Order: sequence, then C-alpha cells, then structure tokens
Amino acid sequence: MARMYGWTIGLAKEDLICVPAMIAFGFSGAEDIGGSLGELFCEVGFHPEAGAAADEADSLFKFDNDEYPAILISPLSKGQSEPDTVAFYGNPAQIIRLSQAIVHACGQRIPGSFGGKVECTEYLVAPFKTAAPRIAIPGLGDRVFSVTQDDELVLSIPGKLLVPMYRSLNVVGKKVGLRYPVPSYLNYQPEFPPMYKEMAEKLKLF
Repeated sequence: MARMYGWTIGLAKEDLICVPAMIAFGFSGAEDIGGSLGELFCEVGFHPEAGAAADEADSLFKFDNDEYPAILISPLSKGQSEPDTVAFYGNPAQIIRLSQAIVHACGQRIPGSFGGKVECTEYLVAPFKTAAPRIAIPGLGDRVFSVTQDDELVLSIPGKLLVPMYRSLNVVGKKVGLRYPVPSYLNYQPEFPPMYKEMAEKLKLF
C-alpha cells in the first residue's frame, strides 16, 4: 500500500495475516520465537527435519516479543519522519547502481542471506539491527500479496546512509559513463556466419 498507493501505514499485530512475520516481528507471544518458526517451516515442507529448520529460523533477524508494538511504513517522498530503514525495490540493473553508490559511501560490500521465506526480515529487520545495508530477494508473501514482480530485488539501508548514498550515486562510475538505464556498447564490427560473407564476396558487396 505504501509503494502502490502512497499511503502511510501503521503495522501492528492486528494488521498482519502472515504468521511467520508475526512471529519474527515479536507480535506472536511465542515463548521460543526461533523454535516456533522452525516448527512452522517443517510443517509446511520447507525442511525435512526439525534441526535444520530450527537452525535456519535462529539465523533470521527477529524482534523479541513486544520489543516494538508496531512498524510505521511510509513512502520516502512524504518525509513523515527520520526513517530507521529505507527499502528500495528495483530491477537488478537499478539495484546494481544503488549498490555501487552505497559501497562507494560505506567502503564495504553489501551482505545478504537468502532462503526464499520470511524475507521481510532481511530488508526490514536486518538493516535496522545491524545498522548496515542488505540486499534481499523478496519472498512468496511479497509476490502473492504485495504485487512484487518477478524482476524485483530489494536493497535496504539504514536511514542515516540515505544522504551519503545519494551523494555517491552522483559520482560513482561517472568517469566511465555508468548510469541507469545501462548503456549498450555498439562501437564494434559485427560478424555474420561464413555463408553471408561468401555471398557478399560473390556479389562484390564489400
């Protein structure tokens, strides 16, 4: 809704239907957050056995129960408040340019962790907790319920890096003409199959 309608949304327990997200955001009251997620992973067939499922669930960035009562989501253009985390959706070429800018600003490559599920934790919780950028492949919930397209990735950054990233975007790669859309290189001699060349010689075209 924030992306498509430009709305500002307050997201609390009562607003969520995604059970894994409710658990990961600390809205479920589960005594063992990682254990509950791992159990769910097994039940829906994401893992064949509980140990591996629990290990993956424990590796996810999560909030403790009632650590935060709600999440405020707003289009960046509205400037409602100083953002804790900024998530950019884009195609891979767009994310490349933003990645170049954030690496230019920070001096470090961007980590990511990919599992195909509960990926909202990667681009909402992880950058907030680590104070570092992340790249995520949106999961099934994004695609089923949030109109995320097959060609979209997410780059998330802590809000404090927004201005440095913007400044770097204006200079990174400028000396070699990097930009978006990515320019194609056409200054080369094209080649055709041998039979084309033979016919050209026969007709004295070249």
